[in-house]
Amino acid sequence: MTSWLFQITRRVVGNVRRSSWFKRSLFGDRPTEPAFDRQDPVNLSQELAVRQCLAKLPKAQVEALVLLEVDGLTREEIAEALGIPPGTVASRVRLAREAFRKAWEESSEPEEAGLSWGKR
Repeated sequence: MTSWLFQITRRVVGNVRRSSWFKRSLFGDRPTEPAFDRQDPVNLSQELAVRQCLAKLPKAQVEALVLLEVDGLTREEIAEALGIPPGTVASRVRLAREAFRKAWEESSEPEEAGLSWGKR
């Protein structure tokens, strides 16, 4: 049931993302803004840096990485929710981590916050 609901939610969000309003508001000339109002400016700058790095990655990779790292789903749960094989999930997460790490190292503030999965 949760997989079914997640698929519907994912498709609705995808439709909104494809709309011109979303593209203008997300990819406009304005700088990236935080998702939530926060009191701690250190976490705020880290959140903005992470969001900017994620914006450079392919959407399929970001989706798999966020579901794994942020939402805490397993590979099998992600595979079921997205309707793809678990191996594809693992591949997308691996590629996303590599691309994120590269984008993070190229960003202006890499020393301020470390990556949770570390360097190899």
